[in-house]
Amino acid sequence: MPSRRELYQRITYEELAEQEIAYKLDPWDEQRADLRAGVVASASLVPHLKKGSKPPSPDKFVMGVNGPGARQQTQEEMEAVAQRINERHRKAKEAKDRSNRE
Repeated sequence: MPSRRELYQRITYEELAEQEIAYKLDPWDEQRADLRAGVVASASLVPHLKKGSKPPSPDKFVMGVNGPGARQQTQEEMEAVAQRINERHRKAKEAKDRSNRE
């Protein structure tokens, strides 16, 4: 893979400008891949939401997208979220076990 300096020597300004425009229209880096994964994560929540609830936006699943001023969760907040997830999972499992016994 050529270095940036080699690349600038090999291509014309017009070619570089075309590549920049193409990238702006359809980025091909990892951040774009992360955002696609966020779309899948957001869509996968839809069947589990209460009726009328709006799913979180895909960027909520991508680290570093919320901007430089985004507040970080505290350890306590993360633990509280984990406890809520575990509690919901436990209740769903209990409900499933009850329905299997009936």
